[in-house]
Amino acid sequence: MDTMYPRSHKRRSRRSAKSELLYRLSQLLREHNHRHSRLAKGCSGDTAMARAQILKQGFLKLHELGYKLRDPANFGNRHMQVLARHWEEQKLSASEIQKRFSVFRVFATWVGKDGMVEPAAKYLLNPSCAVRSYVARKAKGWSGLVDDIEQKLAEVAKRDRLVALQLALQWVFGLRAKEAWLLHPEMADKGTHLAINWGAKGGRDRTVPIEHPAQRQILDIAKRWANDSTGSLIPDTRSLKAWRSHFYRVCRSCGIARTTGLVPHGLRHEEANAIYKSIAGVDAPVYGGDVTSLDPDRDYLARQVVAEHLGHSRPEITRAYLGPLVSALKRSRNTQSAEDKEEEQGAETAHGPFPTQSSEDFSRPDPT
Repeated sequence: MDTMYPRSHKRRSRRSAKSELLYRLSQLLREHNHRHSRLAKGCSGDTAMARAQILKQGFLKLHELGYKLRDPANFGNRHMQVLARHWEEQKLSASEIQKRFSVFRVFATWVGKDGMVEPAAKYLLNPSCAVRSYVARKAKGWSGLVDDIEQKLAEVAKRDRLVALQLALQWVFGLRAKEAWLLHPEMADKGTHLAINWGAKGGRDRTVPIEHPAQRQILDIAKRWANDSTGSLIPDTRSLKAWRSHFYRVCRSCGIARTTGLVPHGLRHEEANAIYKSIAGVDAPVYGGDVTSLDPDRDYLARQVVAEHLGHSRPEITRAYLGPLVSALKRSRNTQSAEDKEEEQGAETAHGPFPTQSSEDFSRPDPT
């Protein structure tokens, strides 16, 4: 029986444009999304999930705006331009805009268009919208936001003691939330230090010193509360994804949320400043520490220790926790002083020094 289509002709999919797009996008994600963007290794589950979400949202938004692609491989610079302007109109933060550009930049390599996506600033009406600042301008630790950290943790414990315990681990050891969830207290306890081998960002395992009684006390409690079958601090009844949702839901119910400025990650900031102060002798710049007489080398040494403690490879990243480097602050002050001096000299040259009036000029006239 003759067919309606010649054998050489490919029959068009009966799916709608949107369904076809999502189908082909899912194929690309299945093929590429498990890979690291640059290195010959896999990426984390969180990274893969974030990529998939951003790409799906982006392509659906293009459909909503009238760009009804059937094949994501046809994505081009004009589509990137449309998305960029849309994100700009939404007033997304610079970090969020850069994150989304990074994902689409990786996606472009999957479809053979490596290098197509240019720097974010080239697509925006206001390029400054994409400029990120890596230097903390205000303290994010809990001490400046709550009267008593222990009291706040006790409030959380009334709702969920395990969530409160994990927050306490973040506080005394400077852990990320995921590191606290996946910590195996028995295996991690090496006596003088804690081994962070589970949930570490980028797979960068590290050790954290156990130096004061509060750390030992919290760790011993964690051992008693650990899951008997897995050894971690996630109950058997929940997956990692489910526990993450539960953890942040409990936190939000206690006022620990981005909307209040009080977030779990702030406990890492708290520990970062405590370590810095123990070495530098003063609070970090962002916490109002008087670093005018602090040796820049000592500041840098303190930051190196903080960076290693938090699981970062570069001391410069501590600017996000502690504020600007002391050396940068001093350069800024010296530059400002020089500019002020030049302005004063310029004013004197133009107008002459301000005349000094003698006391006789202001004396009361003699009534006679």
